[in-house]
Amino acid sequence: MRKEQQMCTDVLTHSKWVSEIARQREQRALSEAEHKRLIAAVNHQASYIKGLRQMVLHRLDGNAVSYGKGNSFNCFNNVPTIHSMTSELYTTYLQQLEGSYARADSVLNACGLMTMSETAVDSTHRSKADSELAYFQHVSKVLLPYSFQKICEAIWTTIHEQEEPAFGVYETAPDHDVFIKSRVLTSLNVGTLVQRFISRYYEEENRMLFVWKMSTKGEGDFSGLHADETTWLSVRPTATGAMVELCVQQVPIRFNLASNREAAEEIFHKMLHESLKADKSGMFTRLESLLLDDILTGIEC
Repeated sequence: MRKEQQMCTDVLTHSKWVSEIARQREQRALSEAEHKRLIAAVNHQASYIKGLRQMVLHRLDGNAVSYGKGNSFNCFNNVPTIHSMTSELYTTYLQQLEGSYARADSVLNACGLMTMSETAVDSTHRSKADSELAYFQHVSKVLLPYSFQKICEAIWTTIHEQEEPAFGVYETAPDHDVFIKSRVLTSLNVGTLVQRFISRYYEEENRMLFVWKMSTKGEGDFSGLHADETTWLSVRPTATGAMVELCVQQVPIRFNLASNREAAEEIFHKMLHESLKADKSGMFTRLESLLLDDILTGIEC
């Protein structure tokens, strides 16, 4: 009987010992994972600083190009990764895209796209509580005389040109339907807008929906000014081609902005409007070019 009791005691002791070893191993694994995360964060920050330095060198080398027609600012598309993206930030962006996708139908209905004729409308929306600026909105609708499939392919190509690696120079987004890129808009003697663009497409029955978000951070005289832009681009087949419906909402954000910064804020808003107009014009010009090239392929003059 005593032997059996001793054996039970030994088994319990051994079990506790094994559990303690397992606990220590788990704790060690967690500590090592946290250590790796901290090192990765430091490396990302170093990459961010390096990217900013390279961006400045690009400016000095005259890498700027005028953006749009009649605009007072330049665009730097071919810049290094200007915001190093951690896996946590990437996950946050994806969650935002999924949330925007879930709201797609309600947004498109609320802005009147589903019932409006082919046109474009710009509007400013204010908070009902205090009449403060809530967001700027642009909606447009156009029927294109091309096949639904060709238009979707052309839009995909147009949107995702100049793709940027998501996690640094040597890494790309882990999801094949997600695209990320950055750019810098600079206004002479005023300030700079640093922008990151992330998009995803969703295939549905009789509709392709492109959703993207663009975060804007102001620098220089625009310091403290930010903006979040969300775009829903719907493509639906019709009997004569495909209907393209676009809704863009720009939400300006102010952080600790002094009361005497109204002039800078006004220019900031103007640059947001002008860049949106230039983006839309450039996208549809490129879209038409791709579709015409596809039609002309194989036709001998």
